[in-house]
Amino acid sequence: MRWRVWQGVVLAALLLVVAGLAVQAWANREGRQALDDALDGLPAEWSADYEEASVNLWTRRLHVFGLTVGHEDQPPLRVDELVVVDLDRAHSPPRHMRLRAIGLHGKPAEGWPVPAAAWSDDSAEWAFAYRYDPEARSLQVEEFRLTVPGRGWAVGRLHLTRFDLEETLTTHALSLPEFEVAGLTLRYRDQGFFRRLADEGRTEPMIPLVQGWAARFDEPFFLETAEAVSLFLRDPVALELQAQPTEPVPLLDLVAMAMVSPEAIPARLEARVRALRE
Repeated sequence: MRWRVWQGVVLAALLLVVAGLAVQAWANREGRQALDDALDGLPAEWSADYEEASVNLWTRRLHVFGLTVGHEDQPPLRVDELVVVDLDRAHSPPRHMRLRAIGLHGKPAEGWPVPAAAWSDDSAEWAFAYRYDPEARSLQVEEFRLTVPGRGWAVGRLHLTRFDLEETLTTHALSLPEFEVAGLTLRYRDQGFFRRLADEGRTEPMIPLVQGWAARFDEPFFLETAEAVSLFLRDPVALELQAQPTEPVPLLDLVAMAMVSPEAIPARLEARVRALRE
């Protein structure tokens, strides 16, 4: 009798293992299909490929390994692991999404002053999350974060109105969509990079250059920015740019201003830069 009980236990365990493997295989197949469909829908100027993809059944997150993304003639970016934390599969294009990338490797574009080695880091992380309301035509980029341990992190948030997500994704990069900028926040927090430069006395010579640049413009924004950057260079903690216009600013207005009077853009966006001490 005891032997039959053990046989039943072993058989049940085997059935559970087989069922688990079958569910995992199905989840991986569904995840890869969803990923392939998303990559097939990229605009023609983008290319993407990956080595492997699997679904974590406990977290229901899709993990993509060895992802390579390229844009026309620009150097491609390789991501060791991309985690799809959240994805709206009920709509196309998705109305909400949250991604996390670990291990970023790439080469800078031609003419970029940063050495290639500074762009490749096994521990660098990138996170991106957005939420889109098609009825209000509003896009909220809730997080755009780049973290390089031991150097620093930068995070941004963006609010766009009159925004058509589907049109933007299918329009060539040279065609400008007619959305409006309703709000923007960019923050950089130093985690060792500028601190080392300051300790070596290499940031102090940058301050006259920043102040000389600001003096070329007869605008309060540039003088205030130079003061904030000077404070940061003397004691590197964090810098923040905020733009909160009273009324959303059309992108086409900003493009026109960039060609005629770029120094007026900060005032149009009601932007300010400040050094943070905390």
